[in-house]
Amino acid sequence: MAERGSVMKKRIDLNAVPVVTGSSYPAPFDAPCAARARQRLGDAAGLTDFGVNYLRLPAGAWSSQRHWHTAEDEFVFVVEGEVVLITDSGEEILRAGDSCKGNQQYHYASKKLAACSHQFSQPQSQSSPMVNREKDSSRSYP
Repeated sequence: MAERGSVMKKRIDLNAVPVVTGSSYPAPFDAPCAARARQRLGDAAGLTDFGVNYLRLPAGAWSSQRHWHTAEDEFVFVVEGEVVLITDSGEEILRAGDSCKGNQQYHYASKKLAACSHQFSQPQSQSSPMVNREKDSSRSYP
């Protein structure tokens, strides 16, 4: 606890945040995500309403299996390199500085939001770091 009158540090030291490699998926679904590395910045900051993750995808890695969130939105920002966003609508390349919402899409015919399964992959020969805003919540899989 900080003494009265002192200022607590706000900066999160990325090197001090544990790196979690792989996923909690059972075999064989874990294999495509085995090399992904995630740091839970939101947990390090003490956030409770939403999560923020720093995710690195080495060449050939997936961020996750295709999924959608049932209780929250997800926002992704690509820090460097490029990744492929895979959704129900197809594939789209996101490059450094690009961002997207990964959870829902608007269906013009029915005039309502619908779940849109999504995942990110790194087919290139480089590693691509990205930041996403999500709390581990209820997910659904196709």
